[in-house]
Amino acid sequence: MSRPPRFFVPLLLGLAALGGSPAILGDEAENLRQLQAMPRERRVTLSENLARFDKLPPAEQAAIRKLDAEIARKDPTVQARYRSVLRRYHLWVNGLSEDEKAQLKAADSTETRFNLAKKLRLKEIEASPAGPKVFGIRTGDFGVNGPYEIANLLMIWNKLTPAKRVEIARNKSRGALIRDLNAQRKSLGIPVLSFPGAEEKKYESQLESNETFKKQLGPFARRVEARKKADHVAKGESPNHPYELRFTEFLYFEDHKPKPVKQENLERFSAACPNWLHEMLDPLSPDDARAYLTILYRLLYPEPGEMPADTKPAKTPASTKPATPRAGTASQGPI
Repeated sequence: MSRPPRFFVPLLLGLAALGGSPAILGDEAENLRQLQAMPRERRVTLSENLARFDKLPPAEQAAIRKLDAEIARKDPTVQARYRSVLRRYHLWVNGLSEDEKAQLKAADSTETRFNLAKKLRLKEIEASPAGPKVFGIRTGDFGVNGPYEIANLLMIWNKLTPAKRVEIARNKSRGALIRDLNAQRKSLGIPVLSFPGAEEKKYESQLESNETFKKQLGPFARRVEARKKADHVAKGESPNHPYELRFTEFLYFEDHKPKPVKQENLERFSAACPNWLHEMLDPLSPDDARAYLTILYRLLYPEPGEMPADTKPAKTPASTKPATPRAGTASQGPI
């Protein structure tokens, strides 16, 4: 990348509006370290975003700088919430039709733009883009790993050094990231948090007997039959499951709602979660993402326990993979 390090800060100023996932601003040495740790494809994207920022009219550049400065003055947890909302808003705008994008761009005031965005979101909600719930599971959940699996991965992630996090999260598919995180478990001495076997068997039978759910699965249904062919599981290996994703867990938590989490604690938890988790949740509606994070929170911090007060927001390299364009509004929470 040919641009000198001094361009990194103004580059970040434009990321929220232009499509990147803003990193936490630090001194130039830290900025340069983060820049060098990114995959080349990501650096190219950032360079392109900076070029787009440079082409904006001076008034728009000033507005972005002002917004970034206002966010930077807030508490780190609040900063993470605002930047997350900006990212989700960007993903949502990318999913609009060209005509809808043009309408937003032509809005002559912030209030007009907000009202138009609200109208478009209500239209989406009425159309139920996430699909109806069948046994507590939406089509939007089909790309989300089970809560127990992710809770186990977070237990490992939280014990890693910053350098090891960068190494594991760098430019990898979700499957590779999960494999590499699990490979760290033994050396870190972290026990496995297991979904109760009796409950899994109970809820698997409910899913297996529901033809509507199987129809909703679509392409995932083909994986069901392939997994059923296994006659047994060797001792010491992970148990065989009839579905590619742990849908039993989603159904289980419909019947076993976790204890509520205070808004401020859920915001801190969301801010401390790595980018790879937020990218996995981007396709969910804000309410479903909030419910999923609440489950994760209570798996890691069972009542009456709570998240330690000194937990810092996570610093992870941004993914090079685009997320599915779905987003909520700032009033809907920390996701």
